[in-house]
Amino acid sequence: MRPLLDAMNPGDWKLDIASLPCGEIGVLYAPGQQSVALTNAGIGPGLQRLENGDVIAWSGLPLAPNRKLWVPRASDLPDVAPRLDGTFAAIGWSAATQQLYVVTDFLGLQPIYVGDPQGHWTAATETKAFPYTPDPAGWGGFISCGHAIGRGSMTLHAERPRPATILTVTPGAPGSGSPAKVETTRYWQFPTQGTKEPSAEEAVDALLENAAAYQAVAEENVCLLSGGFDSRLILGLLYRMQVEQRRALILSHDDEDADLDGRLARMVARRTGTPVSTYQPDRDYFSSADYLDYVWGIDGATPNLYLFIAQLSGGLSNTGAIWEGLIPAMAFKSIQRTEEGSFAAFRQQKCKPVPEVIQIFKPWARQMFLDAFDAEFERTRSFYPDSPHGMWQWVIDNRMRHRIGVNPTKVYANYATPLMLGASRRLWDITAPAPYDQRHSRSLYLDVFRTLAPELARVPFYSGGVLHRADSPAMLFAACYYGQRMWKAIARNQRIARRLGVAKHYGFAPSSFVRHPALYQEDDDMLDMDVVRRAETDEALRKHVGKQLFHWRTTRWVHENRLHETLLGDRNASRLAA
Repeated sequence: MRPLLDAMNPGDWKLDIASLPCGEIGVLYAPGQQSVALTNAGIGPGLQRLENGDVIAWSGLPLAPNRKLWVPRASDLPDVAPRLDGTFAAIGWSAATQQLYVVTDFLGLQPIYVGDPQGHWTAATETKAFPYTPDPAGWGGFISCGHAIGRGSMTLHAERPRPATILTVTPGAPGSGSPAKVETTRYWQFPTQGTKEPSAEEAVDALLENAAAYQAVAEENVCLLSGGFDSRLILGLLYRMQVEQRRALILSHDDEDADLDGRLARMVARRTGTPVSTYQPDRDYFSSADYLDYVWGIDGATPNLYLFIAQLSGGLSNTGAIWEGLIPAMAFKSIQRTEEGSFAAFRQQKCKPVPEVIQIFKPWARQMFLDAFDAEFERTRSFYPDSPHGMWQWVIDNRMRHRIGVNPTKVYANYATPLMLGASRRLWDITAPAPYDQRHSRSLYLDVFRTLAPELARVPFYSGGVLHRADSPAMLFAACYYGQRMWKAIARNQRIARRLGVAKHYGFAPSSFVRHPALYQEDDDMLDMDVVRRAETDEALRKHVGKQLFHWRTTRWVHENRLHETLLGDRNASRLAA
């Protein structure tokens, strides 16, 4: 256990390890970063050692019905988990039953991975704990749709259980060499699609209840505010609840539509009387040690080079707890949608690897990845009806957990405690049956705003680069709309942009890491090294394959604990280690 945790340690983090008859259980945590929210929820910074000899380790922030988490025995975890909201994972050893219990939250959002590499059954919150061999299905998903799907990850033998899973693990007899016996049950399923539109009033009531549960354990009220729907919903709830100690953190977005996203966020903040802090982007962020901290934290999970939101973690120090709007984005609207809403259309339109990008792989490796992805896609789609509602469920179980959810649960959690609004079974029981068209048009979401805080629906929404008028006055919307079009026209003309001073604010500087010799010179049996080495000096080729090669290489270097050392020449250059 200690060598595994040492390999995951970014610096001076603390280890807490307990010996068991069948092995060990341990946690790694940052000293001094135990937030008020975790303390109030009854979760300590290390292991929970119970008087009966049981040991429990928690990840995330579970919300108990009585606001205080109490698990008298590890063997009670299967009974306790179905009563909890929030995003969490837990693993506990029972001295009485001589069994290990692993539980996930009802959405399966808090990461945990299980597997049996080299004959040793392992459960961990990061794939770094597993010996690194590329997972064909995981990498097939990475190059096809930008994330692993189903039980896959980037690392072979590190499988992700489905949401609302309970694992009961009986170790093999000591010295017998017999494998562990694993029993799997699930305690929550998506409600089936209904014919009646859900009540916006009921949804708002469930949101207020969930926000109050988080508010009861968290004293900090920092809202990551943008011009979109989800963070505005959080601010509307805090405003409705008359929470006075609240503030907004806005990530300036000058390089896109003249920071229309930030300007709308500030407009909403003014209407609610919320103080604002602005985090300014660093144009050279993707050549920095801070960015490598992000890559290390994300555990090789998704494409992230030049991803704007990747740099937000740097602004979270000393915030304690932050409100995160990931879950409402999935509960109230549909993303990655197709007009047909069928699996066939989704597979054709949303899961298409780019031939110019994947040419870095040898043909046999490339085909192995794609075949493994096809098999996992077919396996996972069998869990859902082939309908728009079933397709929406698939996106939640896969894209939300494997791509979007890794930011708050795997990266932000290194700096602050994410308060994941919407992690409420009651809310999902209300909203999940909504007809697909109601999500597609965002009509349910707008009705929620009109019920919760109608004044906030009178400011245009900016989501995914698209403006939504909602209930905003015609003049306000027109000013935003034509201002956005004008900025885009200027940005496309580099000569005019330079004269107006727009070019210097446009986009990030190219990452120096993509030109690092180690990307192109280190041998790899799965890479077509002729293509890779040619890309080091061929600018046009590197433009196609550089990002994919960076992600392939850095995922291995993260797991082999040599990311910073390789790209910076200093393995201790991480800001997390400071």
